[in-house]
Amino acid sequence: MSGRITAFVLALCLLVGAAGCSGGDGADALPQGQSWEEQSGSGSEPSGPSQEAVPPALVCDVSDLKTLGERYLTPILFSQGTAKSWTDANALDAEGFVTMYGYAQVWNADIPERELIFEGEVPYYDADGITLEQYVQSYFDVSTDHLRSSKKYDPQKQTYRFNMSGVGFAYDPQVKRAEYDEAKKELILYIDGGFEENRDEAAALTIRLEQDGGFRYVSSRRYDP
Repeated sequence: MSGRITAFVLALCLLVGAAGCSGGDGADALPQGQSWEEQSGSGSEPSGPSQEAVPPALVCDVSDLKTLGERYLTPILFSQGTAKSWTDANALDAEGFVTMYGYAQVWNADIPERELIFEGEVPYYDADGITLEQYVQSYFDVSTDHLRSSKKYDPQKQTYRFNMSGVGFAYDPQVKRAEYDEAKKELILYIDGGFEENRDEAAALTIRLEQDGGFRYVSSRRYDP
């Protein structure tokens, strides 16, 4: 009889000891399928305050006309987008948009001669269509179909062809004054006639600042100063 009691007590001790190894009273035991990282929260990102998007802002004060012109006026010059009044960019000549890309990305680039196409002695360069269209559309709400109405567009190759033999450009408007509408996030540049013989204020160009730091041209209004 005493042997059975001894065996029972020994078994009970072993059972209690096993329970102690697995967490004692169970307070520290993990639920089934949960890791220590999940239970303690370690390994997860801190839940700090959410970061709000930075609102659009000008690159400089509105009194800094030179910087405003370099930043916001230069891209549109070659499109002739300030030479007439418009509220819909599709009303502008498609050739102007292609020329805009040419000055920005083609004519001043160091393009290898092997990428040029010669017709007689005249060198040409075929620019990728989608790349050109995305560039122009980053500044203007203009349709792809309108851009492809350009005489330089090749629908078979889906490229725009540029004459690389040399170009000239005389139109050079300058910013005379500027206004900024904080509520609309719109900048209005008042520019002159674009030629040395006409430096009187002649147009108002409206530009909308974008959340990503970019900007888009909204409209242009020509008038007699």
